[in-house]
Amino acid sequence: MKYVVAICLVLLGCSRAPEVSVMTFPEAALFEVGKSELKPEGQEQIKAFREKAIEELDHADHVTITGYTDNVGGTGDNAALSLQRAEAVRDYLITLGGDPKKFQVSGAGEAKPVADNSTEEGRAKNRRVEVEVIGVQK
Repeated sequence: MKYVVAICLVLLGCSRAPEVSVMTFPEAALFEVGKSELKPEGQEQIKAFREKAIEELDHADHVTITGYTDNVGGTGDNAALSLQRAEAVRDYLITLGGDPKKFQVSGAGEAKPVADNSTEEGRAKNRRVEVEVIGVQK
């Protein structure tokens, strides 16, 4: 199976219109199929994200991390896996110096697909983790 994991950086609470930056990680960049433990390559991707967005992350009111899956497997299993993956991203960001009090995690399972789950390519796009950085102070 192919995995595309997207980490979305959404800046809200600014005096101007919110800025949106989307990172897409191809081919299981963060996780093995059906697993929630970050791969070494995934850790490098999260580290690069942290370095690029360090100011926004440090000055945010809070950071919401949401995991998503495709529709393969049971709904309960997908909800649990998506939450575990969001927690893994949060935990690694904390090891890189992120403020644990700012992070909220949730697992949305197969909710809110961004592509058609009837194709392998579409399912790959739906397997993602999104990070929203909210209330960045200027």
